[in-house]
Amino acid sequence: MRIRFERLFRDGFTVTDLDRPGRVLVVYRDRDPRAYDALRELELCMVSVTPAREAQLHSVIAAAWRARDAQRSTSAAVRLAA
Repeated sequence: MRIRFERLFRDGFTVTDLDRPGRVLVVYRDRDPRAYDALRELELCMVSVTPAREAQLHSVIAAAWRARDAQRSTSAAVRLAA
């Protein structure tokens, strides 16, 4: 997974999937603290982070993305059923 992330105010980030540029995730500290912490670590330590640690942090971000996608598909199914 190749990503680009940018700071969104004090307590958030936007994350863009570079393989699918239209796919964007917004991560807030209070809604997804694990993904926020992973992005914060990448932001602070990008030069010194090991490839293994970077892969681990990316997996946390990917999990947040999967959770967001699952929530959206559930919401869409509920709207269609109504």
